Amino acid sequence: MITEKDYCSFTDISHRKKFAQFFTPEVIANFMADWIIGNSRRVQSILEPAFGLGVFSRLLLNKDIQLSITGFDIDNHIFNVALSNFSDNKEVTLILDDYITSSWNESYDGIICNPPYMKFHDYDNKRAIPLVNSHLGLRLNKFTNIYTLFLLKALSQLKKDGRCAFITPSEFLNADYGVEVKRYLKNTGMRIHFIIIDFEENIFDDAMTTACITLIENKPSEGTMRFSLIKNPSDLHSALSNFKDIAYSDLFPEEKWKKNIKTTTPPDLNISPTSPTTRGFREA
Repeated sequence: MITEKDYCSFTDISHRKKFAQFFTPEVIANFMADWIIGNSRRVQSILEPAFGLGVFSRLLLNKDIQLSITGFDIDNHIFNVALSNFSDNKEVTLILDDYITSSWNESYDGIICNPPYMKFHDYDNKRAIPLVNSHLGLRLNKFTNIYTLFLLKALSQLKKDGRCAFITPSEFLNADYGVEVKRYLKNTGMRIHFIIIDFEENIFDDAMTTACITLIENKPSEGTMRFSLIKNPSDLHSALSNFKDIAYSDLFPEEKWKKNIKTTTPPDLNISPTSPTTRGFREA
């Protein structure tokens, strides 16, 4: 098994930056994997749209459940390494293709992803953005970062009652290009929880200091979105029971949504009394 550390040792940094290959720390990946399979419905099909070396899939397969996993990657170099790593796993199907321009017809019980972070001038935005706009009826502008395209397409492929977990920069919550993304998220009416990690120390090799884990469940929301702030990945599970609920009616896509995250919990904040659990949302 070639690990992410091994891969970085024999793959030039210029190549990794070209394909935005920055790997998810295992503590975060494991939290996201636990949340995906903590669903009350039976989870069978999993999509990993930006496969890389498959850290999410490795963790999922170690949890002794029967899964069918589909993974996409566009880089032939890392794809061949991943093929070698998963050559004995019949449960994993790897596809060398651009996830955004591939078929939109399939649907999945769970979708888990650390998508590439590429600004508009670093990928074929003249092709990808109109494609997403056409499929989803959106008006994303030309400055849209590619990681949001991955999230939007993924939600269109999420089965009823399915779960989606993404780790991305938190930039879209405040950026101008995020307005249309937030509008779409709000209009889905799904259950959405944003967990902002304001790292006390850098644990990503791209020097990302703030990240957002977006947990989405394809069930009707209770009229609110959830926002949590933590400082360390070790506190991730506490975010599932310590959050601030914001009514959909008080969330405007044109506004900066990170204002809903406070650096400290104010004494009058109404913290929901849900006990810590990998189930995350209350069942309908």
